[in-house]
Amino acid sequence: QANTTAASQQENTVDRRTFWNFFGFTDEIDRRDFHDFWEEVEKLKYNNPALKSLRSIIPCEYEGEDTFCEEVLIRLGWYLEKNYFIEEVDFEDVECITDEVLESMFGCVIWTPKERIKTMDLSHCSITSVGIKRLIPFVKAATSITEFLIKGNKIGAEGFGLVATALCGRQIEELYFQVC
Repeated sequence: QANTTAASQQENTVDRRTFWNFFGFTDEIDRRDFHDFWEEVEKLKYNNPALKSLRSIIPCEYEGEDTFCEEVLIRLGWYLEKNYFIEEVDFEDVECITDEVLESMFGCVIWTPKERIKTMDLSHCSITSVGIKRLIPFVKAATSITEFLIKGNKIGAEGFGLVATALCGRQIEELYFQVC
């Protein structure tokens, strides 16, 4: 058991350092922001029932980053896959959510059924049909989605077809593809 605890502490240190470096936190204010951000990441990672929405994981002040650290996004995808309490994946107006982000976050995970996720909001991001292809396994696994919002992206007919096929047979209450 001591080896398990030591391995867990080492993994946590690696995660913490990876996230710290990725977001470029430097001073005392950043340290407090990072602490708040890290608490949210740990809620996701350790399946804390208090975390219901994935939106709070992405620090808004860092949305302007041109590049994302693939390792960070892959880890967030892994944590989401293992979480049983997330009800909402809400990236509305987070312009840094691009095809590459969806590839890293959703494309590297084998998704098991997610029965609690009700809402998926990718409105006004920077997504095309390429990103939608990476997202489809997650959408298929999120069997209880009732709201799917993707307006204001450039997914085209191909992306629309992929999403429509993935959601076929679901009890969808809200579905928005406006200006896609």
